[in-house]
Amino acid sequence: MNDIGEVMANSIVEFFAQEQTKDLLKRLEDAGINTKAIEEETTDNRFDGKIFVLTGSLENYTRKEAGDLIENLVEKHQVPFQKNKLCFSRRRCRK
Repeated sequence: MNDIGEVMANSIVEFFAQEQTKDLLKRLEDAGINTKAIEEETTDNRFDGKIFVLTGSLENYTRKEAGDLIENLVEKHQVPFQKNKLCFSRRRCRK
């Protein structure tokens, strides 16, 4: 898990290893409480078919940094990413 260090991870393991915690979880299950995580499938298609064009000057990033940020964001949303659709020059981008 992101943002959980070794100390916190050990505390979590210790918590769930305690008999009183195991007993509580068993009683909750017996009472009909669902303790299983439900994974929701979400589709984020806001980047589908988009072409990213960086023109002019960028105040806080180099073109490479901005391109890397865009590429990482697109990959995070599991959108097929084609390098030839990311344009870094003032020339027209080719599809």
